Amino acid sequence: MRIVSTLVVIGCLGVCLQATPDPVTPPSRVIDAHVHVWEPIPRTDAFRRSLQAAFDAYHLQLGVVTGPDALISGVVALAPNRLRGGVVYGAGYDLPSVATLQPLFDAKRLAVLGEIDAAWRGERLDTEFLEPYWAMSETHDIPVFVFSGAAPPGTAFQSCCPKYRTRLGRAEVVEDVLVRHPRLRVNLMQAGWPYRDETIALMHAYPGVYADLGNLAGNPGIPREEFYDYLRALITAGLGKRLMFGSGLSIDEWQARIGDVIAVVNEAPFLTTEQRDDIFYSNAARFLRVTDAR
Repeated sequence: MRIVSTLVVIGCLGVCLQATPDPVTPPSRVIDAHVHVWEPIPRTDAFRRSLQAAFDAYHLQLGVVTGPDALISGVVALAPNRLRGGVVYGAGYDLPSVATLQPLFDAKRLAVLGEIDAAWRGERLDTEFLEPYWAMSETHDIPVFVFSGAAPPGTAFQSCCPKYRTRLGRAEVVEDVLVRHPRLRVNLMQAGWPYRDETIALMHAYPGVYADLGNLAGNPGIPREEFYDYLRALITAGLGKRLMFGSGLSIDEWQARIGDVIAVVNEAPFLTTEQRDDIFYSNAARFLRVTDAR
């Protein structure tokens, strides 16, 4: 009886030890590759201070903020050493001409092209209209951020987006652009979810394509286990060096919600310490050519 009891205790200890994950340390440095601005931000010292305090608390080294061109400069000015801007193209939002944009990139007033939300307008990424923008981005080594995956439920029934179709968010819609512009640096925003196999195939075939996890972690419409299954599949497929953290938050809600979003990614039980650092910082630093992150 004593032997049996001892064996049971030993077996229980083994199971318990296997089931208890190592303590997860919060990331010591973060690049958020997926932040939005859709509305004018509060222009108060209190807002600026609270945002800066949140940046410090969560070790934000760099954030990429995309939105209408009229709003971007004001947001970047909140923390010019930490924020980089990009101009959006989507339902209700047109792009300035290439002739207008190029000087802004040259002067580093803009850092990325996008978010390109062509799907929300019912358009493919390989339309004739967008071709000059891809050419500019390839020639001048400007990172391109494109919408991929699925929009929120009911998007096609909203007044903004009656032409939206899910097929336009599939990873394959960017392939012809990549073939015509082989040196283009592309970030698949939202990592192509839920089109797992297509996203993996595209990223394997085109090594210049990275993907951010924006709007997946902490999204109430996507169960945590679904997100973990998707992230695990991308990691298992060998893409762990090209996945970037993205919150998908608007800049005015960043300080209130970023902790929960970071925790969801950080607590993924299958990630190693190296993989966490890659996702939270190193991969985005490589993709964005970061040499001066705070």
